[in-house]
Amino acid sequence: MGTTIVMTTYFVAERAKTIKNKAQVNATATDKLIQELVAEKQQLLEELERERAKQKQGRGDDYNSELAAQMKTEYEQQIYKYV
Repeated sequence: MGTTIVMTTYFVAERAKTIKNKAQVNATATDKLIQELVAEKQQLLEELERERAKQKQGRGDDYNSELAAQMKTEYEQQIYKYV
């Protein structure tokens, strides 16, 4: 019986060597949405900074500061709903 246990253990060990595992990040739909919103927020902030830089240089394209402030407030409210 001793040899049977040894051989069984050997075969199980050999089979275990052939198993390949693939690591996978657990991501829910909410996590994905948060990542998308954070990326969109970053993009919008960069766009806002570019427009501000243009305005400082006097190259604004019919820049309406009230409209920009309103849009910024709306975007921030949308973003903070998910945070």
